[in-house]
This record gives sequence, C-alpha cells and structure tokens, in this order.
Amino acid sequence: MLASLLNDSVTFKIGPDFIDSGLLRAISNKGENIDRYLEGNSYKRLICSYEKYEYGIFEGVMGLYDSGLDFDNSTYYYFKNLRIPHILVIDVSKMAESAYRIYKGYKNKYTAGVILNNFYGEKHFNIVKRDFEKYNVKIFGAVPRDESIKINERHLGLYTFMENNNIENIKRSAEKYLNKEIIEVFSDIECREREKEKVSINKNKKIYVAMDKAFNFYYEYNLNLLSKLGKIEYFSPLNDDILEKPDFIYLGGGYPELYIEDLSRNGRTKESIIEAYNNNVPVYGECGGLMYMMDNIDGKKMLGIFDGSVKSRVKLTLNYTELIPSKDILFFKKGMRIFGHEFHYSLIDTEEIPLMKNLRGNGIKDGMDGLNSKNGFGMYTHIHFFRYRKFLENFFRKY
Repeated sequence: MLASLLNDSVTFKIGPDFIDSGLLRAISNKGENIDRYLEGNSYKRLICSYEKYEYGIFEGVMGLYDSGLDFDNSTYYYFKNLRIPHILVIDVSKMAESAYRIYKGYKNKYTAGVILNNFYGEKHFNIVKRDFEKYNVKIFGAVPRDESIKINERHLGLYTFMENNNIENIKRSAEKYLNKEIIEVFSDIECREREKEKVSINKNKKIYVAMDKAFNFYYEYNLNLLSKLGKIEYFSPLNDDILEKPDFIYLGGGYPELYIEDLSRNGRTKESIIEAYNNNVPVYGECGGLMYMMDNIDGKKMLGIFDGSVKSRVKLTLNYTELIPSKDILFFKKGMRIFGHEFHYSLIDTEEIPLMKNLRGNGIKDGMDGLNSKNGFGMYTHIHFFRYRKFLENFFRKY
C-alpha cells in the first residue's frame, strides 16, 4: 500500500520548515512547502502544478490550530480552505485515556480519525484505544515505540535527510502499522487556476548549487525552477569540489557551523567560488550560505566575500521576515517587498552596511538584512522562489 501511494503522491509540508520537507522528499521523492506568507495568496497554484500525481499528502506545522501570528497561518487554515480531510497523529507515550480527550478537543468537521503513535506494548495500547473504539473514531494506524525509526534533534531541529540512515526503517514501519483504508478518506482538490508551464531560458547556463551535510536547506520549488532556467550542477564544499565555469552559484542554508574545519581547509572549492565571484558571476547565499560568504566562522577562514565574523550557536532567531531592498540586487528590485523567514542560531559582527530594511524580523544588524559586494549577495532570510519566479526568469534571461 505505502509503496504504491508514495509512487503516485507528492507530499506537502505546511509552513516554512525545509528540514521536514527534505525528510519528506527522502521518503516520497517529492516534498514541497505550502505557506501563504512565503508564496502569496496564489499558493494553491503551486499545489495544482503537481496535478499529474494521484494523491497529495499534507503534513501540518506545530499543533493543528497554532499560528502565533497576526494572521491565521495554522495547519487548520489550509485544511479548511482546501477542504481536505486530516488525520490527527497523537503521541500517546505519556498518557492513556487522555489521548481520546485530546482528540475530542482538536476534532472538527474535516477530522477523519487518528494515528496513535509511540505506545508501550499491547496493554498500554488497549487502554489508549478503548475510548476511540467506544465512540467509533477511526484508527488509521498504531505505531509502537521504536528507537530504530526515531529522528534525533539538534539546535535547529531534526537531523536532515542527508544525515539519517533510518529512512528505510521508517518506510517499513509505515507499511506495517498504517491502515490501508487511509487512502479512502482522500478527496479531490479542484484546480481552477493552473500555473503556466515554464519554458527553459538557457540550458547552457550552469547553475551550481551547494548540496551536502553542511548545505541542504532548499525548497523543492527553488531547485525545480532553477533547473528550468539553466542546468543545475550540484557540488559539495565538504568534498572540496571544483566549480567549472559556473554562471550562477547558490549557497543554501544548512549547518556550516558543524563543519567549519572542513570548510576552512577545503581550498579548491573556496578558490573556484572566489574566482567566479571576481569574474562577476552571481553568488547568492541564504543563511548558512551567508555565513560561508563571511570572512570567518568562529575564527575559521571562510570565503571572505564579506568582511566580518560569524559567532555560531549563541542565539536562536526564528521569524517570518519582510524586507525592502534599498537598491536593485541580483533579481531583487529596489523598493519591492520580499517575504521570507529567518531561522538560525548565530550572530554576525560586521562593519558592512546591510541593504535591506526589515519590516518584520531581525536581519543581520540594526533591523537590516542583506550584504552585497559586486555580484555577491547574502542574507539571513530564506525565500521561496514561487512568489518571485518572474523576477528570476527575467534575471536569467538578461544576464
């Protein structure tokens, strides 16, 4: 059941979390993010762009009704507006009869049933499920406690898809413990507005994207769009890869602070990026990529495109952001509003002047984000390209 479902489905992570969507991609091969703040009110077009798939599986963010913002961006908002059924997954490891009361408190007209997760043994499970069965609540799965499918956490969340070696264990567990009737509760999503098919701009353009354990925080849409604007070449700074005649370099977020010794020591990658930068090749960095573009992280030499030091693991920053550039920078235009989010555990000490004003969020310093030098640009903010796809198309068409 699970194998056929995953082959015919795309998974959508609600909210801005690219760690979760990366894990979803590792399991289902397709893991997209849905977030109306990042993508704008036409986010449904992004869902409908995957209409060739038979099923869409949506994973929520936080609790069902949590938003914490000045507008409703909760998981329930999307389930309600898309009119899709949902299954509550309840961690029952530290409760028994209370599990049903939690379900009862969360239940709404789109709730199809539950998956009871992390129970201890048959006796515990029988106590937990008693009230669900009594009140005819559909149990779509029951997963026992199993360390072999646990995903560990660190300062920015779960270990990434590139670090977990238990993905196959997770698939087998889902196949074993999820009810095959889970497919029957799905309903169709009507797609009235469809995104027009993108045309290739120049397949001869080589777009280099950093991808390894240090840099892997990317939205699937961003990579898909870039693959239509040029030819993506993945490279690993940790493997000291050489970039051969790049036309654009994308340094995504990640955990560079965990690998500063290797990143500092690996000179071939640094030299080829700096050579490209000196030849006015655009170098675009987000968060971890920005950190790599600074002079040093915790005293270890990095690219040095921007002057200043990064101090890692000192302060958690997690916000949606809204930025206004003070000048044209790469595909951003002066005065436009940029909606993104920042998610890091570091601080940057620099005398350079950031060029984007934060209307929401912290940025690099003094309520400002975004450093620019020649064709190099880096910022703490991550963006989803869907909202800015026309700007990227025009940028790649012109340069």
